[in-house]
Amino acid sequence: MHSWRLKLGVMIAVFAAAVARAQNDQEQDEGQQQQGQEQQGEEQEEHSKQAQQQQNQDLRQQRSQSSIPKNRGARAYARARSPTRPYQVVLKQVLDIFAADAGMGPIRRLPRYAIRRMSLNQTIPKLETRYIQIAFIEKLMQAAKGQLVVCPPCSQQTTALVEGKLLIMSPSSNAAQVDQAANELGITHFIDAVFVLDRTHIALAVQVLEAKSKTLIWSKTYDSELLAQGRDRRADLEVAIAASRGRDKYRPVLGLTAAIGGAGIPNVGGTVEDSQMLAAHVRLTESFARKSSRFGLALSYYKATTSTLKEYPSDKPTNETPATSTKEKVVKPIAKPFTRATAAHATYASLFLGNADNRDQPRLYADLGLGALTAVGYLAPAIRLAVEAHLGRMFVTSIGVHYFAPTNVRIDQESQRAAGGIGGEFLLGISL
Repeated sequence: MHSWRLKLGVMIAVFAAAVARAQNDQEQDEGQQQQGQEQQGEEQEEHSKQAQQQQNQDLRQQRSQSSIPKNRGARAYARARSPTRPYQVVLKQVLDIFAADAGMGPIRRLPRYAIRRMSLNQTIPKLETRYIQIAFIEKLMQAAKGQLVVCPPCSQQTTALVEGKLLIMSPSSNAAQVDQAANELGITHFIDAVFVLDRTHIALAVQVLEAKSKTLIWSKTYDSELLAQGRDRRADLEVAIAASRGRDKYRPVLGLTAAIGGAGIPNVGGTVEDSQMLAAHVRLTESFARKSSRFGLALSYYKATTSTLKEYPSDKPTNETPATSTKEKVVKPIAKPFTRATAAHATYASLFLGNADNRDQPRLYADLGLGALTAVGYLAPAIRLAVEAHLGRMFVTSIGVHYFAPTNVRIDQESQRAAGGIGGEFLLGISL
C-alpha cells in the first residue's frame, strides 16, 4: 500500500516538473521572440535614420552647389571644392616662380651678394623654418650667377661686452658693423626676404639693395593665391583663344562644275560650219563673302562638228567630166580651220539673285572670265561673259558670250592676220 502511494507521488512530482519545464521553455521562447522583434524594430529605426541623414546631406550638397555663382568658372569651382593642397607643393610653386623671375632680373647679374634678413612668421615650426630657408637659398643660387657670401654679422644677432655691460646687437640696430663686414667680405648687394605662411596661402616678399648706398634696385611680392588665380585666368584665356582659333580657322568652300553643250567659235578659216563646236566645260572655284562670290579656274574643250559628224551619203552623176583649165594659177596659201581647241579662263562669279545657302531655290550668277583660246599654231586672248542658273541642288545651265581678239598665225614661214570675233555657247551640267 505504501509502495503504491510512493510511486504515485513520484509520478505526480515528475509530471509537475515536466509541466514546469515546458512552461519555462515557452516563456523563454516568447522572450526571445519579443527580443527579436524589438531588435528588428531598432534596426529598422536606425536604417530610417541613416536614410534621412543621407537625404539631408544630398539636399545640403545641392543647395551648396546652387549657391555658387555661375560666372566663377569650372576651374575656380573645382579649386573651391577640392581639398587644401599641401603647403610644400604651394611653396615649391612660389619658389619656382621666384627663381624664374630672378633668373631674368637683376639678381642674375649680382657679383657677390649676401642674405641680410630672412623673416618668417612665428606660426611656422622651427624645423619647417629651416626647410624654407634652405629651399629659398637653393632657388636663389640657381638663379644668380654670382657668389653667395655667408655673412653672420649681416644676418644674425651678436653679443659684445662693452664697459662691463652685455650688449645684444642685430643687423638692423648696428648698421656700422654690417657695413664693415660687407667691406671686408666684398659684398656688393644685400637680399632681404620675408615669408608668411597662412592657412590659405603663402606669401613671399624679396628686395635687393646695394650694400654701400642702400639703394633699392629690385623688389617683388609673390602670393600663392594670386598666382593660382592668375594661372587660372591664363588657362581660361588660352582655352578661349584656342577655341576662337578653331572657329576662325579658314576652311575653304570649294565647288566643282562639269557641263557639256554647243558653242559657236570664230574659226581661223573655213565656212560657218567650221565654227560650230561641241563644248565640254570643267570649272573649280572657291567661295567667299558668305558664298555670294566665287573665284577659280575654268577649262573648256571644243571640237568642230565637221570633224565629228560624217558626211551624209548621196548619189552623184557619172556622165559629167571635170572641167580642165589650160592656165595655171598661183594660189596663196590660206589658213586651215582648226578642228580642236582648248580655252582656259580665270573666272569670277557673283550671285545677284537667290540665296547661296538655300539650294532648294534657283540661283543666278554673273560670270566673268579672262583667258585665252589655243589650238595648233593658234593663240588668241579671250573674254567670256555668262549667266549661270543653278536649278535645284545640282543642275546648272549657262548661256555665255565669247570675244576672241585678232591674232597672227604663221603659214609657210609667213605671218597672216587671223580675225577674231564674237561667239556664244550654251551649257548644261551639274554642280557639286
